[in-house]
Formats: sequence, C-alpha cells, structure tokens
Amino acid sequence: DTQESDLFWLTTSGYTQPSTLHLADATKVENGEQEYVTEILKTLPTQYDASGLVVEQKDAISKDGTKVPYFIVKKKDTKLNGKTPTLMYGYGGFE
Repeated sequence: DTQESDLFWLTTSGYTQPSTLHLADATKVENGEQEYVTEILKTLPTQYDASGLVVEQKDAISKDGTKVPYFIVKKKDTKLNGKTPTLMYGYGGFE
C-alpha cells in the first residue's frame, strides 16, 4: 500500500549536540533491542566545540518534597565547589 510505510522521521538534539533529522525503519533494529537503524538526513551546523563538555542530570528537592530535575553542562574537569561562575536558565515543564 503506497499510503503505509514502516519508515519514520526522528529528530534528536541535546545540550551539546545540534538538532539532527534521521530516517528510520521500524522493521530494522540493532542488537535485538529497540535501537532502530537510522540514516542521518540533515544536521544543523555546530555552533561551538563541545568535545570537552559533559552533561549531568540531577534532582533538587522543593519545599514540598517534590523532586525537580535539572541539568548541568560543564567542562569535564570543572569542580562543583560553589566558587565556579554559573549561568542559570530555568523554565517550567516537568511533571
């Protein structure tokens, strides 16, 4: 049927990776897992060298006990000792 296909588009991005458009086939997986075999169709250009950076996800606990996830993007060797200059950005959206 020309109206149906097992192909799908997948967009990925990250704090240190530009947005990338993939074409994947739902019938082809790697390692027997749900890791679809993808073909990269397009990637936005990189804006900076992210090779020395790491991303960590942590949780803060609010006054009512709710866990609030947050991410830290830092150089691999940055010490989290309270003395490092920091740029904070926040938004709502977690459940």
